[in-house]
Amino acid sequence: KTCQPSHSQPPPHLQSRATSVPDLEPQRWGKAVQSVSDAPIVWIHAVSVGESLSALPVASRIQASFPGTQVLLTVGTQGAAEVLQKRAPPAVIWQMAPYDIPSVVATFLESWRPKAGIFVESELWPNMISMAANRNIPLALMNARMSTRSFQRWNRWPQRSLVRSLLAHFRVVLCQSEMDAAKFAALGADGPKYIGNLKAASSLHVDDAAVQSFASAVASRPVWLAASTHAAEHQVAVDVHRQLLPHHPRLLTVIAPRHPPHPDYIQNLVYASALRVELRSRSPLPSSACDIYVADTLGELGVFYSACPVAFVGGSLVDGIGGHNVLEAASL
Repeated sequence: KTCQPSHSQPPPHLQSRATSVPDLEPQRWGKAVQSVSDAPIVWIHAVSVGESLSALPVASRIQASFPGTQVLLTVGTQGAAEVLQKRAPPAVIWQMAPYDIPSVVATFLESWRPKAGIFVESELWPNMISMAANRNIPLALMNARMSTRSFQRWNRWPQRSLVRSLLAHFRVVLCQSEMDAAKFAALGADGPKYIGNLKAASSLHVDDAAVQSFASAVASRPVWLAASTHAAEHQVAVDVHRQLLPHHPRLLTVIAPRHPPHPDYIQNLVYASALRVELRSRSPLPSSACDIYVADTLGELGVFYSACPVAFVGGSLVDGIGGHNVLEAASL
Protein backbone atom coordinates (compact mmCIF):
# COMPACT_ATOMS: atom_id res chain seq x y z
CA LYS A 1 0.00 0.00 0.00
CA THR A 2 1.33 3.42 -0.96
CA CYS A 3 1.59 6.03 1.79
CA GLN A 4 0.72 9.57 0.74
CA PRO A 5 2.07 12.70 2.49
CA SER A 6 -0.49 14.51 4.58
CA HIS A 7 1.30 17.89 4.60
CA SER A 8 3.17 20.22 2.30
CA GLN A 9 6.67 19.02 3.22
CA PRO A 10 8.50 16.34 1.23
CA PRO A 11 9.02 13.01 3.01
CA PRO A 12 12.40 12.55 4.74
CA HIS A 13 14.00 10.51 1.93
CA LEU A 14 13.27 13.31 -0.56
CA GLN A 15 14.09 16.35 1.56
CA SER A 16 17.62 16.61 0.14
CA ARG A 17 15.97 17.22 -3.24
CA ALA A 18 13.86 20.09 -1.94
CA THR A 19 14.66 23.56 -3.17
CA SER A 20 15.06 26.53 -0.86
CA VAL A 21 13.55 28.87 -3.46
CA PRO A 22 9.87 29.40 -2.54
CA ASP A 23 8.81 30.09 -6.14
CA LEU A 24 10.18 26.73 -7.26
CA GLU A 25 9.05 24.51 -4.41
CA PRO A 26 5.37 24.31 -5.54
CA GLN A 27 6.58 22.81 -8.82
CA ARG A 28 7.83 19.78 -6.90
CA TRP A 29 4.21 18.90 -6.22
CA GLY A 30 3.43 18.26 -9.88
CA LYS A 31 1.65 21.39 -11.05
CA ALA A 32 2.49 22.64 -14.54
CA VAL A 33 4.36 25.95 -14.64
CA GLN A 34 2.25 27.19 -17.54
CA SER A 35 -0.84 26.34 -19.49
CA VAL A 36 -0.36 23.27 -21.63
CA SER A 37 -1.05 23.51 -25.36
CA ASP A 38 -2.26 20.76 -27.65
CA ALA A 39 1.23 20.32 -29.12
CA PRO A 40 2.87 16.93 -28.46
CA ILE A 41 5.30 17.08 -25.53
CA VAL A 42 8.56 15.17 -25.10
CA TRP A 43 9.58 15.07 -21.46
CA ILE A 44 13.30 14.96 -20.59
CA HIS A 45 14.19 14.35 -16.94
CA ALA A 46 17.67 15.29 -15.75
CA VAL A 47 18.85 16.22 -12.26
CA SER A 48 21.80 18.59 -11.80
CA VAL A 49 23.58 21.26 -13.80
CA GLY A 50 25.75 19.04 -16.00
CA GLU A 51 23.00 16.63 -16.99
CA SER A 52 20.58 19.46 -17.68
CA LEU A 53 23.00 21.34 -19.93
CA SER A 54 23.88 18.16 -21.83
CA ALA A 55 20.17 17.65 -22.50
CA LEU A 56 19.67 21.06 -24.14
CA PRO A 57 21.24 20.09 -27.51
CA VAL A 58 19.04 16.98 -27.52
CA ALA A 59 15.99 19.15 -26.88
CA SER A 60 16.95 21.41 -29.79
CA ARG A 61 17.50 18.43 -32.10
CA ILE A 62 14.10 16.97 -31.18
CA GLN A 63 12.37 20.23 -32.01
CA ALA A 64 14.28 20.58 -35.28
CA SER A 65 13.47 17.01 -36.31
CA PHE A 66 9.82 17.14 -35.24
CA PRO A 67 8.47 20.67 -35.88
CA GLY A 68 5.66 21.62 -33.57
CA THR A 69 6.88 19.40 -30.73
CA GLN A 70 7.38 20.95 -27.32
CA VAL A 71 10.14 19.80 -24.99
CA LEU A 72 9.67 19.82 -21.22
CA LEU A 73 12.89 19.53 -19.21
CA THR A 74 12.57 18.68 -15.52
CA VAL A 75 15.48 19.08 -13.11
CA GLY A 76 16.14 18.07 -9.54
CA THR A 77 18.40 20.74 -8.04
CA GLN A 78 18.21 24.43 -7.37
CA GLY A 79 21.54 24.90 -9.13
CA ALA A 80 20.21 23.39 -12.35
CA ALA A 81 17.13 25.59 -12.14
CA GLU A 82 19.24 28.72 -11.75
CA VAL A 83 21.42 27.80 -14.74
CA LEU A 84 18.43 26.95 -16.95
CA GLN A 85 16.88 30.28 -16.04
CA LYS A 86 19.82 31.86 -17.88
CA ARG A 87 20.68 29.25 -20.49
CA ALA A 88 17.56 27.41 -21.63
CA PRO A 89 16.33 28.55 -25.05
CA PRO A 90 12.83 30.07 -25.09
CA ALA A 91 11.44 27.05 -26.96
CA VAL A 92 12.33 24.68 -24.10
CA ILE A 93 9.98 24.60 -21.13
CA TRP A 94 11.60 23.68 -17.85
CA GLN A 95 10.47 23.18 -14.28
CA MET A 96 11.45 21.34 -11.12
CA ALA A 97 10.85 17.59 -11.25
CA PRO A 98 7.96 16.22 -9.20
CA TYR A 99 8.62 14.40 -5.98
CA ASP A 100 8.55 10.65 -6.62
CA ILE A 101 5.27 10.21 -4.75
CA PRO A 102 2.41 8.46 -6.58
CA SER A 103 -0.18 11.23 -6.16
CA VAL A 104 2.36 13.91 -7.12
CA VAL A 105 3.60 12.02 -10.18
CA ALA A 106 -0.03 11.45 -11.19
CA THR A 107 -0.70 15.19 -11.00
CA PHE A 108 2.40 15.91 -13.06
CA LEU A 109 1.59 13.36 -15.79
CA GLU A 110 -2.03 14.42 -15.95
CA SER A 111 -1.03 18.08 -16.26
CA TRP A 112 1.54 17.66 -19.01
CA ARG A 113 0.44 14.43 -20.78
CA PRO A 114 3.84 13.78 -22.41
CA LYS A 115 3.96 11.64 -25.54
CA ALA A 116 7.45 10.31 -24.73
CA GLY A 117 9.91 10.42 -21.84
CA ILE A 118 13.71 10.49 -21.74
CA PHE A 119 15.56 9.94 -18.46
CA VAL A 120 19.18 11.12 -18.30
CA GLU A 121 22.11 9.14 -16.85
CA SER A 122 21.06 7.31 -13.67
CA GLU A 123 17.70 8.81 -12.76
CA LEU A 124 15.80 5.64 -11.86
CA TRP A 125 12.80 6.94 -9.92
CA PRO A 126 10.33 4.05 -9.43
CA ASN A 127 7.05 5.97 -9.45
CA MET A 128 7.94 8.31 -12.31
CA ILE A 129 9.10 5.41 -14.49
CA SER A 130 6.38 2.87 -13.69
CA MET A 131 3.50 5.35 -13.76
CA ALA A 132 4.66 6.82 -17.09
CA ALA A 133 4.93 3.30 -18.51
CA ASN A 134 1.45 2.44 -17.21
CA ARG A 135 0.16 5.36 -19.30
CA ASN A 136 1.85 3.82 -22.36
CA ILE A 137 4.38 6.64 -22.58
CA PRO A 138 7.44 5.33 -24.48
CA LEU A 139 10.57 5.71 -22.34
CA ALA A 140 14.30 5.92 -23.10
CA LEU A 141 17.33 6.09 -20.83
CA MET A 142 19.89 8.45 -22.37
CA ASN A 143 23.59 8.82 -21.56
CA ALA A 144 23.08 6.02 -19.08
CA ARG A 145 25.76 5.41 -16.51
CA MET A 146 26.14 3.31 -13.39
CA SER A 147 28.95 3.41 -10.88
CA THR A 148 30.41 0.18 -9.54
CA ARG A 149 28.97 1.01 -6.14
CA SER A 150 25.45 1.50 -7.55
CA PHE A 151 25.74 -1.67 -9.60
CA GLN A 152 26.70 -3.69 -6.54
CA ARG A 153 23.78 -2.21 -4.60
CA TRP A 154 21.25 -2.89 -7.35
CA ASN A 155 22.65 -6.35 -8.08
CA ARG A 156 21.54 -7.95 -4.85
CA TRP A 157 18.16 -9.07 -3.61
CA PRO A 158 15.62 -7.49 -3.28
CA GLN A 159 16.92 -4.45 -5.18
CA ARG A 160 17.73 -6.60 -8.21
CA SER A 161 14.05 -7.43 -8.71
CA LEU A 162 13.12 -3.74 -8.51
CA VAL A 163 15.74 -2.54 -10.97
CA ARG A 164 14.87 -5.27 -13.47
CA SER A 165 11.24 -4.18 -13.39
CA LEU A 166 12.24 -0.52 -13.87
CA LEU A 167 14.66 -1.19 -16.72
CA ALA A 168 12.05 -3.31 -18.47
CA HIS A 169 10.04 -0.13 -19.07
CA PHE A 170 12.76 1.45 -21.22
CA ARG A 171 12.51 0.74 -24.92
CA VAL A 172 15.96 2.22 -25.52
CA VAL A 173 19.00 2.35 -23.20
CA LEU A 174 21.93 4.37 -24.60
CA CYS A 175 25.08 4.18 -22.45
CA GLN A 176 28.14 6.34 -21.87
CA SER A 177 30.61 3.46 -22.04
CA GLU A 178 30.87 -0.20 -22.88
CA MET A 179 31.27 -0.95 -19.19
CA ASP A 180 28.04 0.88 -18.42
CA ALA A 181 26.28 -1.09 -21.15
CA ALA A 182 27.52 -4.34 -19.63
CA LYS A 183 26.25 -3.32 -16.18
CA PHE A 184 22.81 -2.40 -17.48
CA ALA A 185 22.63 -5.64 -19.45
CA ALA A 186 23.52 -7.63 -16.33
CA LEU A 187 20.70 -5.89 -14.46
CA GLY A 188 18.16 -6.79 -17.11
CA ALA A 189 18.04 -3.89 -19.57
CA ASP A 190 16.95 -4.94 -23.05
CA GLY A 191 19.81 -4.46 -25.52
CA PRO A 192 21.65 -1.48 -23.98
CA LYS A 193 23.95 0.20 -26.50
CA TYR A 194 27.18 2.11 -26.07
CA ILE A 195 27.09 5.29 -28.16
CA GLY A 196 29.50 7.54 -26.24
CA ASN A 197 29.18 10.25 -23.64
CA LEU A 198 26.64 12.92 -24.46
CA LYS A 199 28.67 15.44 -22.47
CA ALA A 200 31.49 15.02 -24.97
CA ALA A 201 29.16 16.39 -27.64
CA SER A 202 28.16 19.38 -25.54
CA SER A 203 30.34 22.15 -24.25
CA LEU A 204 30.37 24.46 -21.29
CA HIS A 205 29.09 27.97 -21.76
CA VAL A 206 32.00 30.40 -22.00
CA ASP A 207 31.57 34.14 -21.62
CA ASP A 208 34.55 35.47 -23.57
CA ALA A 209 34.37 38.87 -21.89
CA ALA A 210 34.42 37.26 -18.45
CA VAL A 211 37.41 35.11 -19.45
CA GLN A 212 39.31 38.18 -20.64
CA SER A 213 38.51 40.14 -17.47
CA PHE A 214 39.64 37.32 -15.22
CA ALA A 215 42.77 36.59 -17.26
CA SER A 216 43.76 40.26 -17.16
CA ALA A 217 43.27 40.41 -13.39
CA VAL A 218 45.62 37.45 -12.80
CA ALA A 219 47.95 37.91 -15.77
CA SER A 220 51.13 38.22 -13.72
CA ARG A 221 50.32 35.42 -11.27
CA PRO A 222 50.57 31.62 -11.38
CA VAL A 223 47.03 30.25 -11.09
CA TRP A 224 45.42 26.84 -10.91
CA LEU A 225 41.85 25.60 -10.63
CA ALA A 226 40.26 22.97 -8.38
CA ALA A 227 36.98 22.33 -10.21
CA SER A 228 33.78 20.53 -9.20
CA THR A 229 35.22 19.80 -5.78
CA HIS A 230 33.42 18.20 -2.86
CA ALA A 231 33.78 19.11 0.81
CA ALA A 232 36.70 16.75 1.52
CA GLU A 233 38.58 18.09 -1.51
CA HIS A 234 38.41 21.73 -0.44
CA GLN A 235 40.89 21.03 2.36
CA VAL A 236 43.14 19.23 -0.12
CA ALA A 237 43.14 22.27 -2.40
CA VAL A 238 44.05 24.54 0.51
CA ASP A 239 46.85 22.19 1.56
CA VAL A 240 48.22 22.08 -1.99
CA HIS A 241 48.19 25.88 -2.08
CA ARG A 242 50.20 26.08 1.13
CA GLN A 243 52.76 23.55 -0.15
CA LEU A 244 53.21 25.40 -3.44
CA LEU A 245 53.33 28.88 -1.95
CA PRO A 246 57.06 28.85 -1.01
CA HIS A 247 57.89 28.03 -4.64
CA HIS A 248 55.27 30.35 -6.16
CA PRO A 249 54.83 33.28 -3.73
CA ARG A 250 52.04 34.97 -5.72
CA LEU A 251 50.07 31.79 -6.35
CA LEU A 252 46.30 32.06 -6.78
CA THR A 253 44.14 28.98 -6.18
CA VAL A 254 40.63 29.01 -7.64
CA ILE A 255 38.13 26.62 -6.04
CA ALA A 256 34.92 26.00 -8.00
CA PRO A 257 32.82 23.72 -5.74
CA ARG A 258 30.53 21.12 -7.26
CA HIS A 259 27.75 22.46 -5.07
CA PRO A 260 28.42 26.01 -3.86
CA PRO A 261 28.53 25.78 -0.05
CA HIS A 262 27.48 28.34 2.50
CA PRO A 263 29.87 31.32 2.15
CA ASP A 264 31.22 30.84 5.67
CA TYR A 265 32.27 27.24 5.02
CA ILE A 266 35.34 27.76 2.86
CA GLN A 267 36.13 31.09 4.49
CA ASN A 268 36.46 29.38 7.88
CA LEU A 269 38.50 26.60 6.29
CA VAL A 270 40.93 29.06 4.76
CA TYR A 271 41.12 31.45 7.70
CA ALA A 272 42.45 28.58 9.78
CA SER A 273 45.37 28.45 7.35
CA ALA A 274 46.02 32.21 7.59
CA LEU A 275 45.18 32.70 3.89
CA ARG A 276 43.05 35.39 2.30
CA VAL A 277 39.85 34.16 0.67
CA GLU A 278 37.52 36.03 -1.67
CA LEU A 279 34.19 34.92 -3.11
CA ARG A 280 33.24 35.62 -6.71
CA SER A 281 29.69 36.38 -5.60
CA ARG A 282 31.12 39.29 -3.61
CA SER A 283 34.31 40.11 -5.53
CA PRO A 284 33.85 39.92 -9.33
CA LEU A 285 37.63 39.66 -9.71
CA PRO A 286 40.33 38.52 -7.26
CA SER A 287 42.45 41.22 -5.67
CA SER A 288 46.23 41.11 -5.75
CA ALA A 289 46.18 40.03 -2.09
CA CYS A 290 43.80 37.10 -2.65
CA ASP A 291 45.16 33.59 -2.01
CA ILE A 292 42.01 31.47 -2.49
CA TYR A 293 39.33 32.63 -4.90
CA VAL A 294 36.06 30.71 -4.51
CA ALA A 295 33.93 30.54 -7.65
CA ASP A 296 30.64 30.21 -5.77
CA THR A 297 28.52 31.26 -8.75
CA LEU A 298 26.74 28.89 -11.13
CA GLY A 299 27.24 28.43 -14.85
CA GLU A 300 30.76 29.90 -14.96
CA LEU A 301 32.94 26.80 -14.88
CA GLY A 302 33.76 27.30 -18.55
CA VAL A 303 35.19 30.73 -17.73
CA PHE A 304 37.65 29.30 -15.21
CA TYR A 305 38.63 26.30 -17.30
CA SER A 306 39.41 28.74 -20.12
CA ALA A 307 41.39 31.15 -17.96
CA CYS A 308 43.35 28.71 -15.77
CA PRO A 309 46.21 26.76 -17.38
CA VAL A 310 46.13 23.94 -14.81
CA ALA A 311 43.02 22.22 -13.48
CA PHE A 312 42.21 19.46 -11.02
CA VAL A 313 38.81 17.85 -11.65
CA GLY A 314 37.01 17.04 -8.43
CA GLY A 315 35.18 13.92 -7.37
CA SER A 316 38.49 12.12 -7.88
CA LEU A 317 39.34 11.91 -4.19
CA VAL A 318 35.87 11.07 -2.89
CA ASP A 319 34.75 7.47 -2.49
CA GLY A 320 31.86 6.39 -4.67
CA ILE A 321 32.07 9.20 -7.24
CA GLY A 322 35.02 8.32 -9.46
CA GLY A 323 35.69 11.81 -10.74
CA HIS A 324 33.64 14.31 -12.70
CA ASN A 325 33.73 15.18 -16.39
CA VAL A 326 37.34 15.66 -17.55
CA LEU A 327 36.10 16.21 -21.11
CA GLU A 328 34.87 19.66 -20.12
CA ALA A 329 38.36 20.68 -19.06
CA ALA A 330 40.04 19.01 -22.05
CA SER A 331 37.74 20.78 -24.53
CA LEU A 332 38.75 24.18 -23.24
